[in-house]
Amino acid sequence: MLRPLLAGLELRDLQALPPRDLVLVFERGEGAEGPAVRRLRLSADPDHSRLHLQQGRLRRGKGPTGPFFQRLQEELVGARLHAISQVRSDRLVLLELRGGPGGDRGLLAELTGRHANLLLLDRDDRLLELLVPPPARQKAPRLVTGEVWQPPPGAPPDSSATPGVAEAYPE
Repeated sequence: MLRPLLAGLELRDLQALPPRDLVLVFERGEGAEGPAVRRLRLSADPDHSRLHLQQGRLRRGKGPTGPFFQRLQEELVGARLHAISQVRSDRLVLLELRGGPGGDRGLLAELTGRHANLLLLDRDDRLLELLVPPPARQKAPRLVTGEVWQPPPGAPPDSSATPGVAEAYPE
């Protein structure tokens, strides 16, 4: 449902809403039709993880933002949204962004309840940054910066009809 509303738009701004929300502000290019601005809200709130179009402007928070939000700002602003898709028939949504300062990137929203998270991936599925780090007491964390992203436990098996993250970037 969101795909036709957002595909091809340019990411003009990113609004961090700490601790776990983010608004991506997209604008249409010259000659494109539809509203000039679309805002997509991603939330990794453990009680209300979600993704939806946001109506109206938001007031920016005062104070510094964390390293995750800063990295997204540096690498994604100016990129074009190539596609948005559900991954593995699960509550995982991939936004494929191309042509930004950081190159081709994937912003993956794991909308999985209390383990919800937002992840920045490179074109090879390597985890570059994550919003919510794993607990220090976790012996073998699933999400490790620099390692290839692995789906959460209990995720449906791969299906030929549903792309994974790496398949989103054909050579």
